[in-house]
Amino acid sequence: MNALLIHNNINNSGGAERVAVSVLALLKHMGFKVTVLSSGHVEWGRICRSFRYKLDEIKPEREIPLNANNFDAYKIAEGPYTILARQSYDIIISTYTETERGFADISYIHYPYLYGLKEEREKFYNSNLWRLYYTPYHMIHAQ
Repeated sequence: MNALLIHNNINNSGGAERVAVSVLALLKHMGFKVTVLSSGHVEWGRICRSFRYKLDEIKPEREIPLNANNFDAYKIAEGPYTILARQSYDIIISTYTETERGFADISYIHYPYLYGLKEEREKFYNSNLWRLYYTPYHMIHAQ
């Protein structure tokens, strides 16, 4: 069976990347042939050291680096590839929020996505605590 794991930048070595690598290891353990779609080349040796995996536990059978220099270029390239390659995979898993557009069978979302909905954002911005919580997400993802 074939699986596609989508994560924009596994090299970041944060919590989201730990989830991505754990899902990758689980898929490989279950016998899937895994392809990783990311924004650039993954430094597997560094990832192994950061998350304490052996290379054979996480090294995918195939890696597709989109060589996207910025996040917008990655989002533009990731969607069409996922649609075109759909028939090649038994399961597509996104471990990053950006594939919430419905291309993945399973999406792991790391934080509440309500900040993207203006009417929801306005409700929470009346509270200083929620304003403090959502403002960084809004700054990062606002266009």
